[in-house]
Amino acid sequence: MVYVYTDAILANTSVDDALQILLNATPRYNAAGNVVGVIGIGQDVTAELAQQQDLLRLIATANAPIIGIDRNSCINEWNQKAATLTGFSREEAMGKPLVEEFIEQPAQASVQAVLDDALQGTPNDNYHFFLKTRSKQPLQIILNATPWYDASGSVVSVIGIGQDVTGIVDKEVAERANAAKRRFLAYGKLGYQRRGVCSVAGGVGCGGKQSN
Repeated sequence: MVYVYTDAILANTSVDDALQILLNATPRYNAAGNVVGVIGIGQDVTAELAQQQDLLRLIATANAPIIGIDRNSCINEWNQKAATLTGFSREEAMGKPLVEEFIEQPAQASVQAVLDDALQGTPNDNYHFFLKTRSKQPLQIILNATPWYDASGSVVSVIGIGQDVTGIVDKEVAERANAAKRRFLAYGKLGYQRRGVCSVAGGVGCGGKQSN
């Protein structure tokens, strides 16, 4: 039994209306057991394939890094945004093991665990990790890993939709550092003012001791 995708132009259709057919081709035998023909039972999948193409175009042009892996954790999707952010083209990334090639070493084990869970059907939301770039500047990504199913309901791959939070995280770190600096300076200023008050309070030193 053979299944074939084919462009089929059926009766009463124009060339512009060509159908995509999933064909089940079965040999036809005569009484002697010889193959005398083939019976083809087809299914029109034109609309389904059109939807798939629309989805693929959406993934390719999305304004977010989208990375897909197969059951061997090798990259089977690397959209334009992923290429732009990392500096690695789609051609360079496709077929490569995601974890070994593109994840910073300290996070490799945990990222692989997340991918393994997704390949077993368990999605993971808002997972934070560092992605390697050509410029050697790690890219901080929050990723939603979603299982991708085939028609029979089996997980065949994982699609990861990411968000680049590198600048956001750097800004938050800088803001926390500046806030800590402001608290330190404010505390130091308060201490200086308290020492000044003590020094002029009738010669009484801090702690209630009489100054000489």
